[in-house]
Amino acid sequence: MASDDTGRIFLVWLRSANFRPNFATDDLRALLIGANGSPVGPQFRVQSRVSSDWDAPFYGSVAWAGDSWLITWVGQYIDEDSAIFVRRFR
Repeated sequence: MASDDTGRIFLVWLRSANFRPNFATDDLRALLIGANGSPVGPQFRVQSRVSSDWDAPFYGSVAWAGDSWLITWVGQYIDEDSAIFVRRFR
């Protein structure tokens, strides 16, 4: 979770279809909440063109960079390799 200068909050969480981690069904979700506490649009899946080839994102975080939000996360590929991704949202 991170907040900006206007009081908006950006939430990032791991959603699992099961109650245990499962790389085939887990995904990282995000939601922007306005200063009044209401969602600003629907929640969405955090993904990039490059990260879509990786099984599932996990260990995500979000930060306010002064003019945009930065979400970073780790993805795993076939239970062996992992990579770190970053995506900017305005």
